[in-house]
Amino acid sequence: MAKRAVPMGESPEAGNGAPPQSSRTSKLLVLLVSTDEDLWPQVSAQLSPDMTARQFDAIEELIAAMPAGQNAVVLWDARGERDVAGVLTRLQVHSARLALVALDDAGSAAAPAWASRQKQQQVVAVLALPAAADEMAAALASAREEAAVRIALLGPEGAGGAAPAPTPRAARPAWLPFAVGGMAVAALAGAVAFVLWHPTRGADAPTGTAGATGVLPTPRGLGAATPSPGNAAGGPVSPGTDDQVFTLIDKAQQAMAVRHFIDPMEGSALSLYREALVLDPANGEARQGSQRIEEILVSRVQAALDDRKLDVALQSLETARSIDPDDARVKALDARLAGLRSEIGPAQILAAITAQNFDRATQLIDDAARAKLLPPAKLVQLRDEVRRHQADQEAARLSTLIDARLQQDQLIDPARDSALFYLNQARAAGLATLPAQWLEFYRRGTLAARAAIDQHRFLDADRWLGDLRASGLGAAALAGLQQTLAGARAALPSAQNKPLASPFVELIRTRLASGNATEPEGDSALYYVNQLRATDPQNAQLAQLSSLTQSQVLDRARGSLEAGQLPRAETLLQLAGGLGASPETAALEARLQTAKAAASAPAGPPAVTEGTLRRLTGLTLDYPAEARRKEQQGWVEIAYSVSAEGKVSQAHVLNASPAGTFDGAALKAITRLRYEPPRVDGKAAAVTTAVRLVFRLEN
Repeated sequence: MAKRAVPMGESPEAGNGAPPQSSRTSKLLVLLVSTDEDLWPQVSAQLSPDMTARQFDAIEELIAAMPAGQNAVVLWDARGERDVAGVLTRLQVHSARLALVALDDAGSAAAPAWASRQKQQQVVAVLALPAAADEMAAALASAREEAAVRIALLGPEGAGGAAPAPTPRAARPAWLPFAVGGMAVAALAGAVAFVLWHPTRGADAPTGTAGATGVLPTPRGLGAATPSPGNAAGGPVSPGTDDQVFTLIDKAQQAMAVRHFIDPMEGSALSLYREALVLDPANGEARQGSQRIEEILVSRVQAALDDRKLDVALQSLETARSIDPDDARVKALDARLAGLRSEIGPAQILAAITAQNFDRATQLIDDAARAKLLPPAKLVQLRDEVRRHQADQEAARLSTLIDARLQQDQLIDPARDSALFYLNQARAAGLATLPAQWLEFYRRGTLAARAAIDQHRFLDADRWLGDLRASGLGAAALAGLQQTLAGARAALPSAQNKPLASPFVELIRTRLASGNATEPEGDSALYYVNQLRATDPQNAQLAQLSSLTQSQVLDRARGSLEAGQLPRAETLLQLAGGLGASPETAALEARLQTAKAAASAPAGPPAVTEGTLRRLTGLTLDYPAEARRKEQQGWVEIAYSVSAEGKVSQAHVLNASPAGTFDGAALKAITRLRYEPPRVDGKAAAVTTAVRLVFRLEN
């Protein structure tokens, strides 16, 4: 009969062989499988307060007592076991959430077979017996982290309750059943790895995150990569980008499989997911992968804080914050760190910089400067670090987009999502790290210009020469192209030169037929009308085509006016006016001015109680230092507006006691609030509200 040692903190009933109940404990189960009575005290001595242990004589007994899908660390005494592969198979089939440490004799523990099983992630570690206390502690620490990772990735669905369940996240990977009868160990390991690390393609993550305090917005940080105007989230992705994103996500999943979550910086799963989001900011699979990494990091922070490993905790916390700054668990961990500030120093700032969370790093530096926690020279050094890392990140983002557009042969079009556009952005930002991309652009642009000359597309050739000249191509290369173009034009018979502008006529008709009157900017009917006007102002069809284009533009302006889109209507009317005066243009201009006057009149948004609005951010009060020193308490009543987008504005103090003491802190707290867009009659609308903020000193 196997002994059942009762762990500290459990009642005697916990040792009767019944499976532990998850609802009664938040501790991580450590299951020792061995008949060696000397092992039990060695294991018990290394347990941290968040662990509880049980002992079984055999694997079969553990499987019979533990529910399927159990979360736990298993220490298995494998000495003398003949069917190691069979035992590993049974454990994996019983629960993929078990983090297994194998115990074996010193010689056997170093055998190649165990190394292979570690590589296949069938076991977390192999501990040679007899083991020293520090070796046992290290094995348990590795297993605890692995258990937390599996809980984060697979969720707390197991019937047993081991580690604290992470807050539910976006939809988890679909599971594929697999048969185990007669399957080789290597095949089983491959199947488990596939199930663990490869989510079903095509299932985008939901846009919200369920948490203890409600539904949080979709993570905004995700590497702080700002979508470019041409590939903003929700907009069309350039042709060919899908394949690049697909490749990046595959590489990220491979990095996840070998536990390269955030390290090394280049090639980690998080950096690859972020690179995919630069190309396709709306990609659900990359966002879901980033969220899974955040789950792992939150678990890692909790374990590191328990072990007082502040450097590990800080780095993991700041990286988790860069993925989702509004995660309630991140804020809770901040509170735990608040009591350790004296031990942290500038380490937290450096961790935020490494996590590419530059706004957070700047805020921490400003806080340290106000509190005079660091010398001025150190503050200057840290600010320089922030600027340097920001420049490196922006250079990496632009380099990724430039390479993608060069591969897709989008050299100058679309105007705001081309290789030239991003190269000019890099130049304007003072980034001198992209010489190879400039050379490739010049090479391809020169070839395109020569091809246009050879095909007698002289207007296209003129455009290429203009863009190459503006981008800084050398004078010698430009002179050669210009000479080639002039020679080709001179060699062409005058009869062939005459109808050079005629292609614009067909282009205008085609764009009007497809409804592209003003967009895209460089390929619309309006664009080609202006080209025809510049190159052949006497063209017999110019007047008719201008009138048709103007009519289509005015139709768009009328629709925008009726929809209340006044800025859009004004822009379209300006474009229509450029094609000539007309009675219809004048009538729509008058309607626009009337609508603008009505929109600018004070509307007086309805007043609502603050309790009817739903906050998306927490209310944080900064207690004034002078009031704290004097042990003053009080309250402030503030009135303010909440826009249709949920932003606070026009905040002002209605009343306060004592007057002037807490006004500034209250206004600062209110202006940082963000709300779910208010709704009036079922539609998003601005409202006014008021709230009383109470300032009390803690006992």
